[in-house]
This record gives sequence, structure tokens and C-alpha cells, in this order.
Amino acid sequence: MSTTSTASHPVNGKDTSNRTLPGLHELLSPSLRHDNSSPGRFPSLSNSLGRSHPGNYQSPTTFAPPPPPQSWQPGHSQTVPGRPSFSAEQIPARPSNAFYGINATHSIPPNLHPPQTYPPVGQRLSLPIGSDYRGSLSVHHSDGSDEQRRDSARSNSTYSTSNIECVGQQHFPGRGLCYVFSNGDSCPTVIDGEVVNPLWGTTKAGKARKRLAQACLNCREKKIRCEPRQPRCLQCEKSKRECIMPTGQQPQDTPLPSTNASGLPALSPAPNRHSPTEMNPHEFSRNHYPSKRRRSDELGGSTSPQDTIRNFSVRPKLGNPSMEHSYSPHNNGEMQRDMSRIKTESDTSSDSFPPSGVREDSGWDMDPYEANKDDTLRLVGAFFAQSINSCNILFPKQTFRNWLTKNTCKSSDERMVLLSMLALGGAISKDKSTFAQTCAERASLGVATRLGKFNLALAQSRMLLCIYRYAKGQDALASDFYAGAMHTLKVTGMNTEEGCVATDSETAIFGMNRDQLTECKRRTFWSALLLDRQTGVYAPAYSSMPNEMIHLRLPCSDNDFENGAPSRAQFFETSITPPYSMSSPGHESTSPAAQIYNVCRISGYVDQFITPHSYRASASYAREYEIFFRNTEDQLGRWFSGLPSDLHISDFSLNKAMKNEVTGIVTAMSSLYHTAVVRSCRYARHQLLDRNTISRNIQQANHSAHQLLHLAHTLCTFGQNLPEGQSLQDLISPFFATAVYNAIDTISAGGLFRDLRGLLTAVMDGFTIIKTIGHVWPFAKIQLSHVEQRLTELQSLFQNHEHPPPNMILVDDQGWRCREPFLKVYGAEYDLIYGVEAKEYLHALRG
Repeated sequence: MSTTSTASHPVNGKDTSNRTLPGLHELLSPSLRHDNSSPGRFPSLSNSLGRSHPGNYQSPTTFAPPPPPQSWQPGHSQTVPGRPSFSAEQIPARPSNAFYGINATHSIPPNLHPPQTYPPVGQRLSLPIGSDYRGSLSVHHSDGSDEQRRDSARSNSTYSTSNIECVGQQHFPGRGLCYVFSNGDSCPTVIDGEVVNPLWGTTKAGKARKRLAQACLNCREKKIRCEPRQPRCLQCEKSKRECIMPTGQQPQDTPLPSTNASGLPALSPAPNRHSPTEMNPHEFSRNHYPSKRRRSDELGGSTSPQDTIRNFSVRPKLGNPSMEHSYSPHNNGEMQRDMSRIKTESDTSSDSFPPSGVREDSGWDMDPYEANKDDTLRLVGAFFAQSINSCNILFPKQTFRNWLTKNTCKSSDERMVLLSMLALGGAISKDKSTFAQTCAERASLGVATRLGKFNLALAQSRMLLCIYRYAKGQDALASDFYAGAMHTLKVTGMNTEEGCVATDSETAIFGMNRDQLTECKRRTFWSALLLDRQTGVYAPAYSSMPNEMIHLRLPCSDNDFENGAPSRAQFFETSITPPYSMSSPGHESTSPAAQIYNVCRISGYVDQFITPHSYRASASYAREYEIFFRNTEDQLGRWFSGLPSDLHISDFSLNKAMKNEVTGIVTAMSSLYHTAVVRSCRYARHQLLDRNTISRNIQQANHSAHQLLHLAHTLCTFGQNLPEGQSLQDLISPFFATAVYNAIDTISAGGLFRDLRGLLTAVMDGFTIIKTIGHVWPFAKIQLSHVEQRLTELQSLFQNHEHPPPNMILVDDQGWRCREPFLKVYGAEYDLIYGVEAKEYLHALRG
């Protein structure tokens, strides 16, 4: 039968006489079968950005990337009498006697919307209209999709006979920094947080390959990992043996870098492979790329201990007679010896190759200021936004700016931290330029090359990349970076004063003197501790750093830090019941941020009691809980009464805080305080407590939650009066959204019908704040969907008491009770607010 048509039949007006059936290689690679002319092959980005279902909520520390909502669409609900309909861009009017007044505007003020950033024309991304750009998503263009499928087919195919070499790196919009190969294909440098080694490529599933599927004959015989180089692999070079590669598998050379549009080196020209002697000798110390990929079962031996272990299987691989008798009870001893030998040889042969699979000369180490001065200064300015005061107080600003602009010989560690700062600055300013994305990718590569090298720069880079990943909605990666940062701080001893003392070799870092560097180490630890206490709100886990392990001075005053003077700040008090009356840190000797770390001490105490008692309950639990509650109440009361008036949230203090650039600290401080109060009252084994204790906890938790939502109203009013160019989301700590979210979950757990109107007003204030913060932080968008659903239910209940929503039940025609909380951190037996019987809950609210 003929394989081609003997007649020419036009299809859609085109002559198909010269068409032939696809070849065998194309049939065996399904990812190559595509049609460039089919724009509907991939779904549009806007269709994939639907809002998540309220039941699928995941907090920023549940460590799973949240769904990427494109736009907020409110649920349909009936209108409350006397109030306008509820929508995303139109906040319902308040009652005439409420906060906003009769003539208050109903729309969200312009200051509550995200600022407009306009990167240079040559650096803007071309995005589809209506799409919401996020660094964690891939913007699918037709060309990028084809490249990704060709890249997948190239890395998965085992029948290729052409030599494919990596010719450099280039940044592709929507895909990030990619390796570019000589045949035009490309491969991302980082996939799902795993750094891709261009020497090994990707797996069939599109993941970073963990091992190399080829080796020279000597390494195959010894069954050890082979690291190809010129003229011999690393193992043959050490043993001074001739390195013999199988036919068609000679290693390639590594190209020299050049620059791309982002201002950072990326794409490289392909070197002349036929005259390696003309290359720079330094180039032979770099990675070399395989010219051909082969399946592991075609090789004569494994290239890693895991592969060798798999060879000792019950069913040996066919076509390998030497393995047919390998599994036998009598060969167990020999197998154990072989495995031990292989592990030893593998450990000794990888001393120059870091476990991450990335060499230190992988091309990430660049000075971004020398490459692109304007964008570097712009992103550094964005990094020092007040909303993230907790992490951008690491450096004396003037000293840092002088070092940035005048130092032309920055160290590798300094450049790694600078790249991380620029990545975070681009994320919180919603910068869409390729420069910010490239900085993030290079910073991640830099951290990957520092495994096992614990120092200040690694801790700072990991912590900044953690916050960057939260800003991108990549919570799992953020958790990983945070754990690495805290571990680095523990290993280096920066939780103690002795571990923060600067050495002579460190004093030149970032242009700081000895006292400034010592204070920089202290502030790095304090920033990580605050992040630890904030993330402890979401998950039932111990604090990574208990109070008893900290022996460190609080942050000194900003003037002393800028001038390089020794710290005069007092030491951190670790005990929850100090033998003396604690005095508030003085303004002259400590930074305003010092106040928040005293709240961290109490919040850590709350975590250390709540978490272990959620697993087990002792016979004396009621007495232990009462002691815990009294200590917490006493310490929080002492701290709050000693707080300076300019650090309370009010119209006057907010204006002063904005002038002093500490609004992020003030809002984080208030949110952590009220969250500690609510959590100490809410999470308890209520079945073991008496009724008076339960009633007291319900009243105090609701009172503190209402106070926090009143602060949210104050911030809304303050945001309406901001000068032009200022945005509220640039001033508020992102953790404030989480505190408001928990407060709404608490006060809407149940109530009386007589209080429902005021409750709706308070919830709408919280809704406005969460939506404002959600312009920058993706986790707030998920919280917003839950608050929207609860607000819709409350509005429906307000209109018709006789027909409550499914999540609510009526209680004696006097009130209601919610069935489920927003987030089930603990079960009902350990959640006093949602676990107590409905009538008892309403009885406590009546007072």
C-alpha cells in the first residue's frame, strides 16, 4: 500500500500534494506533534486564573502555592436594607451613625489601589490584555510553547544522533532564565525550585535530572559518577588515566558569556569545537555538556549508587548477563561490600561538585549595578518600602547606598545579597521588567552554590528570597528558604551576642565598620525571629527559636547604627515572668523595632504552650492553662501600657510613623499583639475548663478582635487622606491582613441579631484592608475569598433571619452560630470559639 496520496486534493484552499506522513522519530515523541497555527492549543492565561473555592484555603505557611486569582469577583448576595449592593470595587455604605458618615464615598479610594509602575520601554513584558502577571506563572506565547515542547522532546528522546551543546543562557519572557542549545532548543535553569544542570538536562516528567545518564568507560567499570571535562573527566584526571568516551559522546566546551536585553550576561556565542586549543585555558575548568543522551539501560554500568542498588533487583535487566545471578542469599555479603565501596567512591569523587548540582562558576555571579544602574537604584528604593520594615532594617541606609554606588569590587557574597534585595524590591513593587526576574533567578542560583557554607550573606539571602517567594505566591519554596535561613543563623550562633561579634576579615562587608556589622548580624536574627513568630499563627508547629535560646541585644537606635557607634540597647528578656518590672526600651538607645520583639517573646510563649497541649492533655491541664493565661495577660498588659503613644495606631501616630518610615513596624506590632490575645483565649481544651473560664475567654477574644478591626477602620480613613503618590499597601505590614482575617473568623463565629449591623460594618472594614494588601501579597487574595463568602452569609442572615445560610444555624431566635471556621488549625475539641455549644457561646456574649 502506498504511503502517500497519488492525487492532490486541496485542503482549506491549500495544495497537499507534497505532504508526507510524519517520521518515526516524530511519532515516538508526542511532544513534537503540534500545530503552530492552532491558537487554542493552550488555554489562555486569563481562563486559568479563576478564584479558588473557599473550601480550598491554604495559608502562607501551609506551604502549597496558592491558586493565582486574576480578579476578584464577589459572590451574589441580596442587598442589606438601606445599604448598596456589595461588589468588589464598591464597598457597602455604612449606617449613618457608623464610621464613615452619610456622605462618605463608597468606592475604594485611589490610594488603596496598587501603584502604577512604568519600567523602561525596552524592559516591559508584552502580556495579554486582561492577564495578571505573576512570576510564578508562565505566560504562554505560541513560540514559547513550541520551544517548551521541543525542549521536552529533546531531553526525553533517546534516539537522537546529533551532537547538542549548550551555547549559553538567555531570558525568555514568561519562562525566565533558560539554557540555550545549539539546535535552537532551550531549557529553564530552575524548574519547581530545583536547579537544572545543563550537563544532565531534564527527566521525562520535565523535572531537573538528578543524575547523568552517561559516563566514560573507566567510570562505568568502577560504577561511579562521571563528570565530563576536557581532555579527561574529573575522575580520570585524578587517577591520571586515559579517559575513553563511547563513540559520539565526547564532551562539549562551555561558551563565554555575553549580555542580553535585561542588562545581565545571558546568551553566549558557540565556541569553535574543532579547535579547542584556541580556547582560553580557563574555560576548560567549567562545565562541559553531553553531546548525546542515552537511556540508562543501554549503558554497561550505573552512574550513581542508587542506580547500582537498583541493579541488584529480583528481576535483573534483560540483555545484561552479568546481572542474571546477582541476587542470591549467598551474594548478600558481596552486595553490602559493593554498596559500601560505591558510596565511598561517590563521596570522594564529588568533592569539587556541590550537592546542589550547580558549580560556583555557573554564571550567576554578576554586579547588577554595573550591568544596569538605573534599574538597580529603582529596585533598591522599592526594597526599602515601609511595608517590609521588618527585613529592610538590616543595613544602615546611607552606608549601604555609598557602598552600592562607589564600590566596584563587590565580593561574591555581597552580590548574592544585592540580587536578593533587588528580587524582593521588584516583587513588592509589582515590577514586570525582565531585570527583576533575572535578579531573582541569579540570586537563587547563588544560594544553591552556597550549600554548607554558613555565613551572614547566606542567611540574609535565604530570608529575603523567602519573603520574595511569599510575594510570588510560592509558599512551599518560601518555607524552604525560611528553614534554611533559620538553620544558618543557628549554626553560626547569631542568636547570641558572641556569635554576632564581627571579625577582622568581615569588617569590609557592605562598607560597614565592626560595630555596624555586629548590629547587622543582630538585626538579621531579629528579622528572622519575627518571621518565625508570624508564620507560627498558621500551623500547629513549635517555634524554630525558643526564647531560652536567645542571648542578644535588641536593635540599637537608627542614629547609632548609621554612625557606626557601639550598641547601647538592652538585652532581650527571655523569661515570661521576670523577677523585676520590665521597663520599656528607651527611644535614645533602641530602635522602634525593639518594641515588637518584646511581643515576639510573649507570642513565642503562647506557641510553646498551645502546640504541645494540642497533642495531649494532662490531669492538671485546667491549672496549667490558668497559669499560662494569667502570665500572658499580665505580660501583654504591661507591654501595651508601656508602649509610647506614637507607636499606637491613630491618625496622629500614623502620620508621624509615615514620616519616620516605621508604619510597617507599627502595624506589625499591633497585629502580633492582638493575634497573641485571641490565640491564647481561643485554642484551649474547653471540655476541661469550667464555664466561667470559657465565658471569660469568649468575651476577651471577641473584644480583642473588635479592637483590631477598629484599627483597620482607622487605617482605611488614613488611606483616604494620603498624599498623591502614596499607597496604603506600601505602608502596611502584610501580616496585618492575616491578623484581620483571624479577627473576622473570631467575631463572626456567632452572635446576637441585635449586634449584626455593627458586625457587618466591622467586617467590611477588614475586607477593605485585606483587599488592599492583596494587591501585592497573593495569600491575602485567598483570605479575601473566605471573608467575602462570610460577608455574603451575614448579609443574607441580616435580610432574613428565618432562612439562614447553610453554614449557619439559628439559636433560640435570638442569634446565630457558624458551623465551620475559615482555617482548621486544630480540631473542634481544641478550638474554644467554634467548639463550644451554641447556647453557651451566646450566653457568654450577653455578658
